[in-house]
Amino acid sequence: MPLTPEQQAREKIDTALADAGWIVQNRDEMNLAAGLGVAVREFRMAPGHGFADYMLFVDGQAAGVLEAKPVGYTLSSVELQADKYATGLPAGLNPPVNPLPFLYVSTGVDTRFINGLDPDRQVAKARSMFDVPAGAEPTEQQVKQAATTLLKQAAEPIAARPALRHLLQDIKRKLEQLIDDISVDELIEAGASEEAKQKAKSLVDSFEQFIADNKDEIDALQCFYGTPYARRLRFSDLKTLADEIKGPPRAWTPEKLWRAYETLDKHRVRGASAQRLLTDLVSLVRFAMDRDDELTPFGEHVRARFDHWLAQQRTAGRDFTPEQVRWLEMIRDHIAASVEMTVDDLDYAPFAEEGGRGRAAQVFGKGLGPLLDELNEVLAA
Repeated sequence: MPLTPEQQAREKIDTALADAGWIVQNRDEMNLAAGLGVAVREFRMAPGHGFADYMLFVDGQAAGVLEAKPVGYTLSSVELQADKYATGLPAGLNPPVNPLPFLYVSTGVDTRFINGLDPDRQVAKARSMFDVPAGAEPTEQQVKQAATTLLKQAAEPIAARPALRHLLQDIKRKLEQLIDDISVDELIEAGASEEAKQKAKSLVDSFEQFIADNKDEIDALQCFYGTPYARRLRFSDLKTLADEIKGPPRAWTPEKLWRAYETLDKHRVRGASAQRLLTDLVSLVRFAMDRDDELTPFGEHVRARFDHWLAQQRTAGRDFTPEQVRWLEMIRDHIAASVEMTVDDLDYAPFAEEGGRGRAAQVFGKGLGPLLDELNEVLAA
């Protein structure tokens, strides 16, 4: 069966993205840790904003949308649609730049970020810019002017957005490595240098002092110091804490803090080489407060608590069907990434693909609300 124009456009965009180094994934197979650049097909936006043809993630963070249309569409006619996606982000996505800085509209291979180098596209642009008659060819100078115009359009999202340029520079600094395969080094000593240990100790001491000094001022820290907890920790609380420690003069991130603790006491730190999530701040704070003997990724805590809770339920005679267990595991994974689960979250991926809030209500009945409260209490404690 021949492909529809829409399918042809998607196929060409998939190829163009892959050739440019992007990892293209379906939304039900989304794995943002698969590479630096990940393009997720048919990404579900906030209610009322539909699905973006492609959501582009850079280093695990949302960076833009790509709208694919069949050849023949006028790009300007769907720019508003792309702009709607850029501002209609689902809850919990928390991009570094909002609205998203990248807004790409594509007709097949006519993508804004590659058409400046496409000779056929340059000729077509020259024809339209200079009203070249049918049957005639644009001059070499006209083609060069058209190419310059296309390249300026391609660079505009970066040139006009300082915040985006800073983000790209930060990512480059974070991932850049200099590999010297000529010089031969001799191993003198294995382990962190004394200077590195001193820097790590200074960072850890400052972080722990910050927690003690701000335990009554920052909502997220109040949740940890309350015994029992005065209220449940929210993702917004955690985000506020992350923004506070990331700002000047500290510039702390979960990655930096995790590495510092590993440098000082590697035997008590697990998962140090993995990509850190924002929720790992929970583990860092608990470890800094001596609530935990080991520094373990928050996701591992959640999975261990979930397995223990599920075993307790079965021992107590509370059995779950295979479908209920599958939903419970999705809820578990959501809490691991977002520290909380609400009924509204059922409207988004991956729950929406399984029927969303309506299907969850059918699966768990009237016990859905109390069950979410119970899992929040048990897993995110």
